[in-house]
Amino acid sequence: MSDDQIDRKIAVIFATDVVGYSKAMEQDEAQTIKNLRVCRRLLDKSFKQYDGRIFNTAGDSVLAEFSSAVLAVECAADFQRVLKQRNQSSDKAEIMEFRIGINMGDVVIEDDNLYGDGVNIAARLEALAQPNGISISKPVYEFVQAKTDLVFNDLGVQQVKENRFHVYDVVLDPSQKRSLSKPLSSKLPMVAAAIAVIAIIGGGLFFWSPAPSKQEPERLFSDSRAIKMIVNEFRSLAGGQEAQGLSEGLTRAVQLTLNNYDEVSLPPAELRADILSDDRPDMDLMRRLNIAYQISGTVQISDQSARVTVNLIDNLSEKIIWSQNLDFARANDFEIQDEVANEVLASTMTKVTMGEDAALDRELFSSAENFLTFMNWRSNFLKRTQESFIRAEKLERELLQTLPDTNVYYHLVPGWMSFAKLNRKLSTDKTADRSRLDDSMQKALAVNSGYAQNLVGLTALFLDRDCKKASHHINKFVEAGKNANRMRQAGYVYVQCGMETEAIDTLNVALRLEPNAKNDEIKTLIIAAHMLSGDVTNAITVAENFVSQGLRDITTRRLMAYLYLLNDDLDAAKKMSPDLADFDVISPETIDIAARACGTFCVKKDIDQASQSPEDKADDLVANLPVVLVRPLKNLNKTADNNLSISDSVTETLLIGLQRYEEIITLSSSTSYHVVEAALNNQDIKDLYDVDYVVGGTVQQSGKAIRVTAELIDLATERVRWAKKFDFLDENLFEAQDQIGDAILSALQIKAVMGEQPTFHKESATAYTIILNTRRHLRTLTKDGWARADDLLRELLASDASEHAKLEMSVWHRVVRLFVGLSEDKSQDLADIISFSDRSLEINPNAASHATRAFVEANIFKNCEKALYHAEQLKPLARSGSDYQFMGLAFTNCGELTPGIAALDKSLQLTPNDTDLRITKNLMSAYLLADRFDEAIELGERSMQRQNAMVYTLLAYAEAKIGDREKARRYIYQQVDFANAVNQDSFYQQMAAINEKEFLDRMYVELTDLGLPKSK
Repeated sequence: MSDDQIDRKIAVIFATDVVGYSKAMEQDEAQTIKNLRVCRRLLDKSFKQYDGRIFNTAGDSVLAEFSSAVLAVECAADFQRVLKQRNQSSDKAEIMEFRIGINMGDVVIEDDNLYGDGVNIAARLEALAQPNGISISKPVYEFVQAKTDLVFNDLGVQQVKENRFHVYDVVLDPSQKRSLSKPLSSKLPMVAAAIAVIAIIGGGLFFWSPAPSKQEPERLFSDSRAIKMIVNEFRSLAGGQEAQGLSEGLTRAVQLTLNNYDEVSLPPAELRADILSDDRPDMDLMRRLNIAYQISGTVQISDQSARVTVNLIDNLSEKIIWSQNLDFARANDFEIQDEVANEVLASTMTKVTMGEDAALDRELFSSAENFLTFMNWRSNFLKRTQESFIRAEKLERELLQTLPDTNVYYHLVPGWMSFAKLNRKLSTDKTADRSRLDDSMQKALAVNSGYAQNLVGLTALFLDRDCKKASHHINKFVEAGKNANRMRQAGYVYVQCGMETEAIDTLNVALRLEPNAKNDEIKTLIIAAHMLSGDVTNAITVAENFVSQGLRDITTRRLMAYLYLLNDDLDAAKKMSPDLADFDVISPETIDIAARACGTFCVKKDIDQASQSPEDKADDLVANLPVVLVRPLKNLNKTADNNLSISDSVTETLLIGLQRYEEIITLSSSTSYHVVEAALNNQDIKDLYDVDYVVGGTVQQSGKAIRVTAELIDLATERVRWAKKFDFLDENLFEAQDQIGDAILSALQIKAVMGEQPTFHKESATAYTIILNTRRHLRTLTKDGWARADDLLRELLASDASEHAKLEMSVWHRVVRLFVGLSEDKSQDLADIISFSDRSLEINPNAASHATRAFVEANIFKNCEKALYHAEQLKPLARSGSDYQFMGLAFTNCGELTPGIAALDKSLQLTPNDTDLRITKNLMSAYLLADRFDEAIELGERSMQRQNAMVYTLLAYAEAKIGDREKARRYIYQQVDFANAVNQDSFYQQMAAINEKEFLDRMYVELTDLGLPKSK
């Protein structure tokens, strides 16, 4: 061909490049190049499948030619779908997005290259496309619209400089539908320069990503690594201008408080205005900006009272994950604003950033400012970067200047900083830092051991390589505040120490306690524990299930890649890890690369895991508590003028009240609303969430009159165990909500937990909840349980509880203090027990008073004459499981086995949930004392699924007594598996509390010969 000849043809041109490529290169060049290589392989595969030919590349841009417009568009759609799947299963650093433009027109052929207007317009279409989007010209649209199932959006004629062309978007997702009301030439100031470059270099392309100045706040906000939230305007429901003023002040106060928390980022004013420009927030825009959460709220004013409701909403699921009603006297609106803002901050820390430990930590700070400083210290401490560590040191100095030395964090914060220096290899003086760490741990343990055990345990694990000590202290840490976060940390220690079974059990409890937890680390740890136990197949099944639910962090994907290699599935492994993309076969090198990328779970650990004795293993970390779900109350009114907020308000009051009751596990509000949205029936709820009871009901309004019905459904039998209706006027709404919550709490306590407790029903809701929680902790018969009950008793004594209730709890407080060995003056405690009990009997000689005295005389003072007297007095008065339990113990421990067994059997019948199997163990022991071995075995076997060490021991003794020593030995092995990690002494002491020591000694002598570990 002569130089004067120009070869032309009609071609379909496919142009694509990476969104924000230059900026990504500036931030992390190596990672960006690595991402581009992976994405290019996906693109090449699509081109090969749809018969496309690449004719030019420049940096991140690619130009390809197709012989068919249909194939070009289908290729583009397929590539964007594959890319979306990759991004959804990738860590944020690995996400890469492309724009695609497709044009059909005249092009110039120069060797293997193409250029001309056909190419230029494809490039301009690509620049007009949305991230993850496809824009096509009208000629392409006319060829493909009737030949594919794709959806198209007509954007009309657009003009860029001198070129005008008709543009269509390929709509792969409803969120991509947009409207361009005017040409976008202002957004493409460098088109002419780019085209000039193309001509000069013979088809090479220079692509741009400029943005008008209005985009700057959006770009800066999107770059923030903090969790993104938005505060909606609080709405006033009633109260006129006063409520409106308070609403506006609340919005600003919440924004200001959250802006001071390093873990979250709020959009700037201009961007926020765009998001909230309509009646409801622009959800599509929020998702594009990665705004994960919303805060919304309402204000009601009635006379001199105000009620503020606040919700924390998860944008991904559009569920409410936290809500609260706050009632105030209208004395000072500024105080209201501050308190609401602090509650929102605390809920954000608890539900979004730091987990339930934030709620525990909040109790230690009397100043909201100090608490915020502490949480910012923790946030920076956990980020593990040099800059964040420097900021953590600055915040540490601020805290130590303001905290008293009676606050455990006055000692723990310096301790954690020293730990980090040693563990992260930052220390310049290891001896000094270790000395500072040891001093901090010692002082923190003295101030509040429950909070200090974590630091002690992790120091033992990472610095001392001592798993025995680490697991002991992490167990103590969990017992001091059982929640998902603490159990996650325990699970991590168990995984590191080769205790995979304990890890799986503990971590699954963590997920049950927090079914909507976003802490992916819990799920990753569960996968790792299954793998490390040797069950690769089950580990993969568990992992794939979690991935289907949205788990896609980089740690999990690398772990899964390693698992797939172990399972001889290279293709699946390559999908999980780009590190394996270039390998065609599984080899030792492949596995080594995957193991190193996986890290701590897949590389052999150097921690001493030897000799895990029964003392080192975890007992049941959470008692067998009933699980309760509150269905949002159904509003029966259909007209728009009815107050539709009442049903939500009552529902939230119920959730808030029940979550304070520690004898049950109440699922979160997000789960409650989800079951309605998903139209789940009761069987679905039971299967999915392992729920025992559902609370539900209706709300109906007629004028100012409101009727609420409530019911408690037992899912095991599908029976309604309790139902009641409440009628009130709307001006008494707040009082009525509290009344309904109190009634349902009482119903749950009676029907689901401890049975009828008439003594305490007349107490206020606040006092009643404190009493129930105090009694729960005292019944654990542990030092930590007593310490928690001690705190609660102080609250009870300061509350409006009756004198009788205060005396009864004070008696048990002294009894347990003696029992667990914490008494500093035994004589005084014994005197207090008699004095308080005498006064309680004088005020009200009811069942509770006689039950307490019968137990005290039999077990503390060993005075059977008095014990049996009070047991006989109790007979006609007894109504509750607790009454019959103490009556039975008095009879049994004083040798009256027949009435004792009858009373204990009645106690078990009246107690819906024998939480810690205490009544079961009482009755089994009584059967054994009476030589009724078959009945003891039958009762124990009914309880075996609860995996309680003491039940196994009693079963072993019963089997030994009837001559089946082999079966007895098997029960002993199971007892060893489930024995409390604390010690056999505690086991022995708990047994001693329900039986004569002589009987225990005989039992232990016989079972020790069969392999039961000896008590210390």
